[in-house]
Amino acid sequence: MWVCLHSMNKTGIVETRLSKLVKLRHLSINRNQLTSFNREVIDNLSHLHFLSAENNHISSLAGLQRASSLIELYLSNNQICNNQEIYHLKGLSNLVILDLYSNPISVNHDNYRLFVIFHLSSLKALDGSAVDPVECENAKDTFGGRLSSDMVAEKIGHQNFTELQELNWRASSIRTVDLVPADQFGNVHTVNLENNNLTSFSGLVFLAHVKVTSGAYLQHSTML
Repeated sequence: MWVCLHSMNKTGIVETRLSKLVKLRHLSINRNQLTSFNREVIDNLSHLHFLSAENNHISSLAGLQRASSLIELYLSNNQICNNQEIYHLKGLSNLVILDLYSNPISVNHDNYRLFVIFHLSSLKALDGSAVDPVECENAKDTFGGRLSSDMVAEKIGHQNFTELQELNWRASSIRTVDLVPADQFGNVHTVNLENNNLTSFSGLVFLAHVKVTSGAYLQHSTML
């Protein structure tokens, strides 16, 4: 079943109509001034293979986490700006086509394309261009084994890093540490990097209050 609800401009009406279409496979809801996805509605569309929500005001991908049947997702010309929004799609193992063209995320972040390819390994096409093997390797080299603020945000589920006092990344295949901006991790005093593949501790010197690095047995003063 294919449903097209373009330019209705009333979110409530769109959601009401969709709530009853449980066997829907193709859905186009372009130009409806949507700002988010209703998770309850999306969860109910368990057979959805194709979703187009272009030219709206969507700023978050929350609500799509359980759309496990999705194969194609078109979201060009929206307001998605944060890299962490990609994490909402990581469980969509059938997703092969993703279009985020003309969203702030696609133009304001370095290595945007490699970041998306790294976290969504099933993709075959991104923003209208095929994903090639070289890009996949480059994505692994860039983001694999890198303890970054993005990785921390994915694990803890938020970006309020000032609350953190300890980072426990034991046996996580970490090779390098790149926690920026470092001042957001100013309250971290203990880091556990035991049983990883660290090639350098240089990324820890910017964490001013770190005193003990478990597994490395190094005091902060010895990492300078």
